[in-house]
Amino acid sequence: MNLHTATGAQLEDLHLPDEALAALAAGEKWEYTPDSVEGADADVHWCDDCETWHQTWTVWGLSLETDGNLYEVEWSVDTDGDWSDVVYLYGTFDHAAEYARVKARWDEYARWVIDHNGEDPVGNYLSDSGPERVAIALRNLKES
Repeated sequence: MNLHTATGAQLEDLHLPDEALAALAAGEKWEYTPDSVEGADADVHWCDDCETWHQTWTVWGLSLETDGNLYEVEWSVDTDGDWSDVVYLYGTFDHAAEYARVKARWDEYARWVIDHNGEDPVGNYLSDSGPERVAIALRNLKES
């Protein structure tokens, strides 16, 4: 989304801080980068290299370029402490579709936990008992 061509109503709907609007007016770069992933959404991925599951946490930032283009920046960190970022032109990332993909990955993880007698590589099921973790994973799948 290019903010130079945005209407006043579109700019208001974005609820950008004053610093961002001042940067836009001055033709300067502005960024919002989250301080941490505390409270972030969790996701899970199978890693072919390690042959196990990893958990990631994702938070979102914003970047306004000098040309007026506004971008969403996806910041993710995994259980190994590896950070990555992906930049999307604002409004082009389908958050609803990604939510559905994350839910599908968690369901896949639950099935894996069940198939592996309660093994829980990411520590998602707060129990020391394999059979109890299987029961929790089964309940999660039934509820999804």
